[in-house]
Amino acid sequence: MESHKDITLNSSKKPLEFVICPEEQQQQQQQQQQQQQQQTCQKTFVQEAPELIMLIEKLTQLKHLNKDELITNTTRIIYIIDQYLEQPTLLDIHLNDIIQPLINFIKSNYINNINSDNNNCNTNVIDNTTTTTKITTKAIKKLSIKNSFRIIYVLSKVRGFKTIVKLFQHEAIDLLPVLDQLEISYHQWVNINKQRDRLNEISVSYSSGITLKKKEQINNKNEEEKEEEKEKEEEKEEEDGDNSFIENYDINDIINNNNHNIDDEYNENVISWEEVYVLALWVSLLVIIPFKFSSLDSASSGEGNQLKSISSRILKLGKLALGDVSKIRDSFSELLSKLLNRPDMKFEQKQFIKWSTESIQSISNNNNNNTNNTNNNNNNNNNNNNNNNNNNNNNSDNSNILLIIGIYSTLASMFKKGNRLDFLPMDMNLYGKIMDANKYLSSSGSERITKKIFLKLLQRIAIIMLPPVSASWRYQKLIKPLLLKGELIKQINNDNSKDNKEKEEEEEEEEEEEIPEEIDEILEEIMKSLRDKDTIIRWTSAKAIGRIVNLLPKDMGDQVIGLVIDQMFEKNEFIDADPSAWHGGCLALAELARRGLLLPERLDTVVPLLIRALFFDIIKGTYSVGSHVRDSACYLCWALARTYHNSILSPYLMIICQNLVVVSLYDREINCRKSASAAFQEMVGRHQGLVPNGIEIVTTADFFTVGNKNNSFTTLTTFIGKFQIDYYPIVIKHLATIKIYNWDLEIRQLASKSIHLLTNINPKDIIDNYLPLIIPNTQSDLVHVKHGASLAISQILISLFENDNINLLPDNLKMMILMTIKNTKNEKLFKGKGGVLVRIGMCKIIYSICLVEFPLDRNLSETKKQTESNNGSGNEDRAAALKLKIAMLKAKTSQMNKPTITPPSKSSTAAISTTTTAAKTNDNEIAFNIILGYLSENLNHPNEEVQKEASKAFELLFSKYISSKEKKSLLLELIDSHCKILRNDINRSARRGSSLLLGSLPFYGINISNQYLTKVINELIDSVFQEDPKFKDIETRVNSISSLNKIGVYILNSILFKEEGKEELKTIDQLKKSNNYIEFIKIWNCLGLATNDYSIDKRGDIGSWVRELSCKVLFDFIKLINQRNNKNKSSIYLSIEDIINQKMITEFISKLFQLSGEKLDKIRDVACKIIHELLWMEPSINYIPHKEQLMKIIVKEQDVHFNWFRTEESLPLICKVLQFDCYLYPLLFGLFSSLGGTSRYLINDSIESIKQYFSSFDNRPHEKLQKIVSFSKSILEISLNVPQRMVQPTFRSIYNLLSTHIFDFFIINNSNEKYIFERILFNCYQIIKSNQDDIYLLLNSIELFSYFFIQYEKNENEYIKCYSIKALLLLLSNLKYPKVRKLAADQLKKSIKLFMNENNDTSPSLIKSLVFNTKWEDSVQVILEPLKSLLLLLNQDELLELLSENPTKRPIPLAPPITSIEEYKDKIQHSDDNTNNNNNNNNNNTNNNNNNNFDDNLPEDSQDLMEI
Repeated sequence: MESHKDITLNSSKKPLEFVICPEEQQQQQQQQQQQQQQQTCQKTFVQEAPELIMLIEKLTQLKHLNKDELITNTTRIIYIIDQYLEQPTLLDIHLNDIIQPLINFIKSNYINNINSDNNNCNTNVIDNTTTTTKITTKAIKKLSIKNSFRIIYVLSKVRGFKTIVKLFQHEAIDLLPVLDQLEISYHQWVNINKQRDRLNEISVSYSSGITLKKKEQINNKNEEEKEEEKEKEEEKEEEDGDNSFIENYDINDIINNNNHNIDDEYNENVISWEEVYVLALWVSLLVIIPFKFSSLDSASSGEGNQLKSISSRILKLGKLALGDVSKIRDSFSELLSKLLNRPDMKFEQKQFIKWSTESIQSISNNNNNNTNNTNNNNNNNNNNNNNNNNNNNNNSDNSNILLIIGIYSTLASMFKKGNRLDFLPMDMNLYGKIMDANKYLSSSGSERITKKIFLKLLQRIAIIMLPPVSASWRYQKLIKPLLLKGELIKQINNDNSKDNKEKEEEEEEEEEEEIPEEIDEILEEIMKSLRDKDTIIRWTSAKAIGRIVNLLPKDMGDQVIGLVIDQMFEKNEFIDADPSAWHGGCLALAELARRGLLLPERLDTVVPLLIRALFFDIIKGTYSVGSHVRDSACYLCWALARTYHNSILSPYLMIICQNLVVVSLYDREINCRKSASAAFQEMVGRHQGLVPNGIEIVTTADFFTVGNKNNSFTTLTTFIGKFQIDYYPIVIKHLATIKIYNWDLEIRQLASKSIHLLTNINPKDIIDNYLPLIIPNTQSDLVHVKHGASLAISQILISLFENDNINLLPDNLKMMILMTIKNTKNEKLFKGKGGVLVRIGMCKIIYSICLVEFPLDRNLSETKKQTESNNGSGNEDRAAALKLKIAMLKAKTSQMNKPTITPPSKSSTAAISTTTTAAKTNDNEIAFNIILGYLSENLNHPNEEVQKEASKAFELLFSKYISSKEKKSLLLELIDSHCKILRNDINRSARRGSSLLLGSLPFYGINISNQYLTKVINELIDSVFQEDPKFKDIETRVNSISSLNKIGVYILNSILFKEEGKEELKTIDQLKKSNNYIEFIKIWNCLGLATNDYSIDKRGDIGSWVRELSCKVLFDFIKLINQRNNKNKSSIYLSIEDIINQKMITEFISKLFQLSGEKLDKIRDVACKIIHELLWMEPSINYIPHKEQLMKIIVKEQDVHFNWFRTEESLPLICKVLQFDCYLYPLLFGLFSSLGGTSRYLINDSIESIKQYFSSFDNRPHEKLQKIVSFSKSILEISLNVPQRMVQPTFRSIYNLLSTHIFDFFIINNSNEKYIFERILFNCYQIIKSNQDDIYLLLNSIELFSYFFIQYEKNENEYIKCYSIKALLLLLSNLKYPKVRKLAADQLKKSIKLFMNENNDTSPSLIKSLVFNTKWEDSVQVILEPLKSLLLLLNQDELLELLSENPTKRPIPLAPPITSIEEYKDKIQHSDDNTNNNNNNNNNNTNNNNNNNFDDNLPEDSQDLMEI
């Protein structure tokens, strides 16, 4: 389907470009821009309308050349229409232009030409070509008609059949032709369905193992057997349909059944159900013509009973179609309801009600009989009969249920559209049968299907039973006249009092009327349905209650409303409430409010329930339930706004609007936010002037802007927070009490950001009223509550710091916040499930504490006693429970640690040495030591985010609180211990944390000696290039590079600041001899080497993380130096050239070009963006090689849609840089990664870009030759120095480049540069000679050597010919991989000169026979002798020597059994030398395997490390 869509998109849009005028194009562009500005999926117009109308015109005018084109265009039309399922009203403008051509096409080519096809079939055709063209045009015409019906059905599905039917042609003359065609199409459809059903039954029985009788077996039977079988078949036909149909079908018909079903959609000779559906809707429009049916056919019949004939035909068809499975049932129910409501169809109407009653009764009776039969069958022993009876019962039950659905929908529609007096008195027999059938439907398991239709029918019956007058007691909004004088107002009041008296009298009369008893039963059934699990049933029940209560007296209606309020809104909306009941209750109240049946006296009880429903949310595991309840509550708010007058709703208006604003901003679901926004807009519009700041909020927080969740929690929160009197209190209350504790992590994070923004507006209110409530929740047992509280505290403290409001924070709150860290650390609850979130939250609190500079030298034990005394007995119980939990955890850990006693390692002794220094202060529980221990513990956590948050907190802790000598010594001890951990600890998590910590040292605040700075830099550099598998870790390398970034920035700032601050200026030579400059150059070189990291593990190219980060850090250094020199004119003598010389910048840019040519899109994007910024940086860097030419290639402002990720756009620009010799080798080396990759599109884009580069020199042939020569020399240089990881891509790249035939003239013209490719061939030969065990390399090399061998065989270059044959023979001599031998032999068979007989030499014929007749994929023993003779004939003595060294090498099976290996070794005789060599090799391999196994045992991912 996707391919069809693409074809139609391209084919349909191109011709439109010539039709649309420039003004229309501008309008479309403006509309597209408006659509892009809205960050939602809402549509404002049918963008594809011209294309849609054009495709329909093409369909109706039969302009399609073949069936495939017709099918693709039809699927495109349906796809366009289906896009507007959520906004179908946008199609209303274009419906007439779409439907009228289709109806005219169907009418002219199908309805009015029923017999034309039969007449055409009798004509004789002479020419074969004309017959084929006529057949194809006829088939296209039939398929076009079929697709027209399908398109009309799709329109009715999207927009609704009631809207679509109005646009059909409704001339009276069309009734008979359309009815005739409906009868024909329906009967054809029924026959097709019967055939399909029978084939499906046969296929099911055939698959279940029941033997089928074939036609041949039937024909070969005796006559007596045939007669017996006929008698049995007749008996079966009387009992159950046409079961003998099985014997008349072949097995091939059964097998091909599914294929026929699939092709029926595109088969023009098969009637579709869409055709019957549309024709029935068309007849339903035609039967409501305002005159008798007898006037239509009087000319043809002359009889007066034509009315009976037309109606009887429709009734007969309708009764048959009411039990259909498809949508045909709905269209015929609509047809029957309109037909039976005609004024001249009273008798038929009563007869249909009688038939419906009898059908319902018979179905319910059959159900009782079936249940009895099944009970009796369970006692029988014949299982096959039981199975057949059960299948028959199931089929009959399904057909009965479908028939009941059709009858119910027809009766409901008929009662709705007909005159109430026609159905009075109500047939109570029908009502009783309907209620009895409901029990059968509920027990049959089809309640979900039939419940909606049943409820619709019940409410229509109730409406007929009740008086037709609407309730006089319902509320009606009164619009007060403006500018009236006092006397007129008095007169109006007197008139209103008179009207009230009259209404009271009318109400008394209504109460005197008796209400049928059946109404109570109907209301009870509807009230039960309000709790149903299906939304559509609850919605139907809510509308039914609104319609029925509208006809009830006041007392009875008030009782129903009271039941809805009392029964639906039970239990707590956050814990154990029933979501279905709350949802049904809100919908019912909304329907009652819309009709004015919810009297103002009830608002006192309804509004509190409404507020509770707006925040309904019950957590169930990892998700919550309640979004549909909140959405229905918004609907109730909308109904209240539309119904009640300002004077009545004003007491509740403010609280409703405030809560709607909260829901529109902070609800998790987008539909709830939009519903609340729409309800608030209705409140503001209907009650203008009563909603404070309503217009401002509606225009800013409108229906579209609340669709973006981040925008609602940030931008709109700041806007709403400005209204501090009306909206700020409820917003902050909701955030601080509900949203920050939400079960969704994203909502908690966004809520904490919103609290940060609101703290900026009113910090005192949050500190006084909400922060004391949030702090105790950090000790909650629920992880999401603990995490949300910690995030909120952190954001509040950061906001106080940013706005200089730290003085507002009292000391008791500071101590409470510090106690949260101490209690969390002591409880150890963060080590359980969800402990990662708790650790992250506590690290954020510590970060904000250090930012605000809390006093950390206090003893927390005293404050703990004070807080415990103030908290009361409840907290004492909680503390006792926590102590008990801690004791249990300690007992478990002590039992786990008893059996294993390990000697202390170096890292543990270092940790002990640091903890012993702090042991003295731990006794006093100093806050600083608690925080330090907590952060150091989190620094060793396996989670990466926890480590990063801990390192951020460490950095602030060092910079703010390391001032005394004791703390400085503690810092130096930490540096020593973490350097040792980074060097010696096997635990990867510990080394990752140490590498982060060493970059978080307070370089600016404390003058660290050069010795310690050098030590830190050396340890970080060593960790970047660690190759020992025990210590090699990609996350450690990334963390070390980020730490080197911070240290490098510190060194650069110290160099520049020192030179600016001194009066006497140093010379550049003295600067370069300084320790800071030496350390910076060391860091620069380290990062330059780190760009060559190509490490790979199970996660892929993890070395790309190091390469990307290294390039970014080096660029940050350059940008820092350049910007510093631009700002400080006093340090101009320290230009960027003095710190970063030309060689360093050239190597860096060359490396960037190499990375830009590689296969990873992300690396290419980063490298190219850095190159772009370097070229256009201000002030400019003038010593970049070929800068001016590069600036012409990489322009300052690229196209808006240009993207470096897309290779078809980026690689042509990158390949233009190949013309510069200094960038040629690195860029080509990077392009080899793309040229030799596995992605086909990347290879093609790379080859095309290189072709474009060389084609740019077509007008300059001499220069082109020089560029090709230099390009080839670079290929030779790469082949000489290729690393192991690039061997296979290099072979593939050379082959792909040679296949372009750009370099053929080197060999063909016998030029002086032919030695280049000779050397390339020799280098490739040497590589495969030394890598005979790498099967992927050998397979990739076959194409390259065969290209040399075949392409250059006709030339006189003997060197290339000799080494290409030698290479292929070397591959043929590989005794380990049969596949390599076979492919190499296939390439040798393509040779011409190798088998050419010259001077009557017999060797070529022998060579040919050996190459062609030997099966090279056979075992070594079979091919060894032919291989030796072939090498002797070709004078390959060197290869013969290689064979003699290892003559019995065999492929290594993947997992052979031990016995097979031993038997195989017994058959082979090894020499002593070879066995010794093999033993040595095995020992080396075992050593390597041991190392690899040890490395494999170490966890490669941080998630593999678990806490004890």
